[in-house]
Amino acid sequence: MDKKFYLVLIMTSLFFIPISPTFFDSNIQISDIGINHSQGRDDGSSSSINITEIGPFESSIETWNAENGTEYPVVYLKEPFHFEGNLSHSNGQSLGEKCLNIYLDPEENIRPIATIHSTNNNGSFQWFSGDLSQNPSLKSIETTGGKMEGFRTLRIAFEPDLNVPGGCDSDNSSDGSYLDVDILVRSRVGIQVLQTWSFDSENSLLEGDLVVGEIALLRDRIDLAIENEEVSFLRQYYSYAEEWVTEGESHSTTNEQGRAGFEWEFDGRTCEGQPCSGLWRIIAHYPGSMFFAPSQDNITHELRYKQSETSDNNVVEEAEGENWRTAMDVVEISALIVSLIPFEPLILITKSPAVTVAGCTAPLASIDVPSIPSAPAPREGAKTAIRSSLSPVAAATILT
Repeated sequence: MDKKFYLVLIMTSLFFIPISPTFFDSNIQISDIGINHSQGRDDGSSSSINITEIGPFESSIETWNAENGTEYPVVYLKEPFHFEGNLSHSNGQSLGEKCLNIYLDPEENIRPIATIHSTNNNGSFQWFSGDLSQNPSLKSIETTGGKMEGFRTLRIAFEPDLNVPGGCDSDNSSDGSYLDVDILVRSRVGIQVLQTWSFDSENSLLEGDLVVGEIALLRDRIDLAIENEEVSFLRQYYSYAEEWVTEGESHSTTNEQGRAGFEWEFDGRTCEGQPCSGLWRIIAHYPGSMFFAPSQDNITHELRYKQSETSDNNVVEEAEGENWRTAMDVVEISALIVSLIPFEPLILITKSPAVTVAGCTAPLASIDVPSIPSAPAPREGAKTAIRSSLSPVAAATILT
């Protein structure tokens, strides 16, 4: 009975013992980063760190949305970045002129990359990795430990009880705190042409010719290949309405060397079943992914149609044949005219029934007339030219 009485007494007294509001606190702090909400951990109740902005370069802001709706600040590999925030007491009063340590992946790198001081007015701070006075090493998001793209942890720490090598000295005026923010590190990309698909007027294509193109997708800052990313090749033709019309698109996934390519049979002057000018272009484009930004500079090459060499040769041969036939007509006519000139008087004699010599008339058959060599019969087109070259009598006699 006594044991039960004491047990009830002890349990009842627990309801009257004051408990600190922080006893059940999990020390989880939510920090506003632009429109992003990231979890951070505050290891002390007497000071608090808040981050309001993180982004590339000195003032840009980018975020990436996860499928669950979480937004992460984005920075870029080997590029400067910045952040802004403030330091305050847990009651909201600002803490100025305090030194804070800046870490990247603090679980792996115990040495801070730089430090920043809060202002005396409202405890705010602004840091830019490209500012030599704030970051003497000018290092930004490096490939430490072989890390490149992916999630990293940015820690801003107020550690007044520590002398941190390469960081802040001790300051016993307040209890410390720190804030961890998950950031997404991406890489910008570049496209390099390995096999061109440019065919201009001097190197144009026939319909049905096979067009082959290849590019390499590379990281912009460290010139390393990007594997297993999809590149698109957009085909367009120039219409009679004087505008580019998309006809189709090819997709290719990069290999371990970052190579991607396409093959296409040139459609020439047939564009989606309709006649066109024969001017095409193919655009290589990378749309981006979680870890890589879209390509800033697309690669565009034009392709031009040329007239078939066979049809061109036929036209030339026909023209040359006609010119040759005309020249031969002229030669035949000239030769015929020259051969007939010495015999024109004899032709006149042979056409007369009789001839008078010294007052005596004798039949034509009694006169010995040399034979006239036979000439090839000229074509109808040549007869007109001969008539205009001979006397009327000769012309009538020869061409009858």
